[in-house]
Amino acid sequence: MRSTLILILLMATAGCSDFDPRSLLNAPRVVGVVAEPPEVGPGGSVRLTSIEYGEEIESRTWSLCLISLGVFVDFACLDEALEIVLPSDEASIDISFTEEDVDLFALLSSFIAEQGLEEAMAGCVAACVGPDGERRPYFDVQIKLDTRWSDGTEMTTYKSVRVRFDEVELNTNPDISDLLVDGLESPEPVAPGDTVRLTVSNDSSLLQRYEDGGGRTYDEELTLTWYSTAGEFASAVTFGEDLDAVLRLPSELIDDDIQVLVVARDGRGGTDYLSTVIPVVR
Repeated sequence: MRSTLILILLMATAGCSDFDPRSLLNAPRVVGVVAEPPEVGPGGSVRLTSIEYGEEIESRTWSLCLISLGVFVDFACLDEALEIVLPSDEASIDISFTEEDVDLFALLSSFIAEQGLEEAMAGCVAACVGPDGERRPYFDVQIKLDTRWSDGTEMTTYKSVRVRFDEVELNTNPDISDLLVDGLESPEPVAPGDTVRLTVSNDSSLLQRYEDGGGRTYDEELTLTWYSTAGEFASAVTFGEDLDAVLRLPSELIDDDIQVLVVARDGRGGTDYLSTVIPVVR
């Protein structure tokens, strides 16, 4: 029973978590992590970039977990032996899944041997295979980012990167561009109480058709999450072909400008983002 339980935890897919916070940016925050690319093959490389709001970051700690217990256990790592602290405190970090950098196979094999799971691994059934009876052709690696700002604010953010072993089209990130304010690339000053329309462009040719674990086919659809340092969105989350957002400003504006940030997600780990600054009439 113990071996079966460990196997179920071991082969479970790690959760991907870019948590969507409140749309008002009134405190330091990480609103997501971009993985470029979001899927890689064995031996592939990925660049991870933190989408941050707030200056004076005191520290960043990146770590990698080969097997996460998922959202219901606060994304804890299955075992300390499967967790690696990555040597960077920058907003962007490069990871190469190679023997010289992060050797997934060696790390997993060592853990299996230490746990005495070789025999169980060879005979596993439901915990190791997909709905079609075949072994899962991918493995999800969880990345954790601990961020601390100089004012004492702390935040932990999670992101998963899928490593695929089959010959399928790998997922790519969406591509949004041209964040316009009332149709303008260079926003004009706004006044308290104004209503502002924000729009972006999307390269729809990059949205892919994909097959889920049950063999069902879907087309990717964007979800846009909007954030600002002032005002309230008519809808802070927009979907599909709806690439617009309406921001209603408060009757009093304290700062000299308003920062706006939009994050696009394709529902499979692909992420892109844009930001702009809107001046305030003084």
